[in-house]
Amino acid sequence: MMSFSSLLEVIADKYTSEKALLTEKADEILRFLNPEPKKIQATKLDVSIIKRIETQATQLFDKQNGGFNKAPKFPQASTLDLLMDVYKISKDKETLEMALHSLSCMARGGLRDLVEGGFCRYSTDNQWLVPHFEKMTYDNALLSEVYLKAYHLSKDTFYKDVAFETLDFMMQSMSEEGLFYSASDADTQGEEGKYFVYTLEQALKSFEKASIPQAYHQDLTSALHISKEGNFEGKNIISLTDPRVKVPYYDEAISALHQRRIEKRTHPFVDKKILVSWNAMMIKSLFKASRTDSKYLQPAIDSLDTLLKNMYINSELFHSTLLGKAPKIKAFLEDYAYLAEVLIEAYQSTLNEVYLITATRLVNKAIEQYFDKGKWKFSRGEFETDANIYDASYPSSVSTMLGVLYSISSLVDTVYKKFVFKTLEMYSYEVMRQPLSSPRMSRMVIRYLKDDIIIKAKEEALKGHIQTLDSLAHPFSYLKVEDNDGYMLCNSNSCFGHEGAFESIVGILDKR
Repeated sequence: MMSFSSLLEVIADKYTSEKALLTEKADEILRFLNPEPKKIQATKLDVSIIKRIETQATQLFDKQNGGFNKAPKFPQASTLDLLMDVYKISKDKETLEMALHSLSCMARGGLRDLVEGGFCRYSTDNQWLVPHFEKMTYDNALLSEVYLKAYHLSKDTFYKDVAFETLDFMMQSMSEEGLFYSASDADTQGEEGKYFVYTLEQALKSFEKASIPQAYHQDLTSALHISKEGNFEGKNIISLTDPRVKVPYYDEAISALHQRRIEKRTHPFVDKKILVSWNAMMIKSLFKASRTDSKYLQPAIDSLDTLLKNMYINSELFHSTLLGKAPKIKAFLEDYAYLAEVLIEAYQSTLNEVYLITATRLVNKAIEQYFDKGKWKFSRGEFETDANIYDASYPSSVSTMLGVLYSISSLVDTVYKKFVFKTLEMYSYEVMRQPLSSPRMSRMVIRYLKDDIIIKAKEEALKGHIQTLDSLAHPFSYLKVEDNDGYMLCNSNSCFGHEGAFESIVGILDKR
């Protein structure tokens, strides 16, 4: 690499001999860095986006291995989530099957760590076998939520089991004092995947130590794809052909392989940084899980209370910290968006109005700080940056904030909907043209067009039906405590139905 002094000499020489060319190129660079504002090309938002989503997903879908596009393959949780919501509206079975097949393939092992739990960041091959072994909190939060949604749609308990296994891994191995670490590394002692893989000899010794009868060893190694040759640099990543099918002594074998990691291996480095947005994603998944199994409710409440206590101080939200340290970095748009989102989820799971009030306060602050005529800033201050609508590793802060605003509009005050429309209008051309480029934003367009359904009743009347919320036919359904007799059926603008029994409400939604 050229030294700085050498670089200065070259620039000085060029400035003397080719000043005109340098000036021309400098102007080009400045035009690139500071482009003239483009005129907004607004496009009508309509339900044709649903068919466009289905068509684009079908074109990109890997029919054999699930997922979209070729390796490296990322889980794309927001795309899978979108497809399941689209299915609820269109009833197109192929749309649902794309999501379910992808989730089944991703759970076979490799991307999903069958030994210890949790999902790795992405797969380096098309089969989801050889991952980049890093485990991120946001991936595990989003995927556990998507697997839960798959369970509620399909009634296949396999998806629920994967979701719960993922949540349990995060709580046991990636959390402390109710808060969640950011990530664990892919390598140990400079070697990628060293902690995760096994030779045939190591696996057989582990089975023997666990007193698994030798007569079952060959069946186990075959089922778990463990061979002398290996499937990853001469060693073996544990995987299954069909993750639903378990051979005899499977659980004992997995436990034995896990024990070997604990006793003989150095765990990859864990980044113990606490990020508000990623913690909020994780806690949101716990609240959703609590509506299927109540054992997750108290951990979710405790984690949310701890996050607020440590990161929302004197009405000032912060971005990140280490456990036991006072936070110093002020929050970004995504922190406000994801924290407000989990507060709404907490309200849906508990009907505690305090969560809804806190979410509204955060939204008001976010609008004040980051909203700018239909566009949003990601950060303010010395390093001001624009927020975009595209889902990268996780859903964009803009689309997440729009979801929160729409929820507040439905549950608190319809005035917030104008911020949603203004933003959707600003980005309508991009979203309507290429909806899968920004799946969470596309979901917001559909939500805006189809509107929310809010079931309003007294708290004691709603309490017994919280667990049914995720199974309702309309993908954007919410509960709201209101002092009236029976159950009111409303959209975000007005109420249009009244029933004496919750089952009647369910029946109406099933027929819509």
